[in-house]
Amino acid sequence: MQHAHRAYQPARPCGSRYLQHKWDKSDFERHRDKVPPVADFFLKNIKVFLSTVVDAQQLEEERVSKIQRDNHALCGARAEKRHRELLQVTRENRALLERLSRCGSRYSVARWHEDWLRSNGYGDIIARYPRGALPEKVSERSGKTGPPREGLSFVSVPVGWAHQV
Repeated sequence: MQHAHRAYQPARPCGSRYLQHKWDKSDFERHRDKVPPVADFFLKNIKVFLSTVVDAQQLEEERVSKIQRDNHALCGARAEKRHRELLQVTRENRALLERLSRCGSRYSVARWHEDWLRSNGYGDIIARYPRGALPEKVSERSGKTGPPREGLSFVSVPVGWAHQV
């Protein structure tokens, strides 16, 4: 740095740039000795800031890992409880199936058939027309009689209503 004075631009006009550079440099050195170094102050603050950031990140990671651990434990406990409940329901269903299979049917197919025949007999008694016989219908347009159209069906009416029709 023996030629640093050649690139030096003094703030005030001077006769010798070399001498002005020396004097400014000595003034700067004196000033720097009086004032604590700013870079050290900033580095100290940056280190403190970074350490707090790292601490905060570490605390956040610990919190998240604790939450995940607790969630995993809860899920395991819930799965275990659901499994126990499922086994209990399965046992109860098997017991119910065994009880139902041991007990015999109280209904007779023959009785059901007789009851059905009797019900149909009542329908035949109260019907206006016998089953299977369809009346001839008078056509509204021509006034002629003929077989009724397809899809026409008769509904059986209770006994009391048959006389009112």
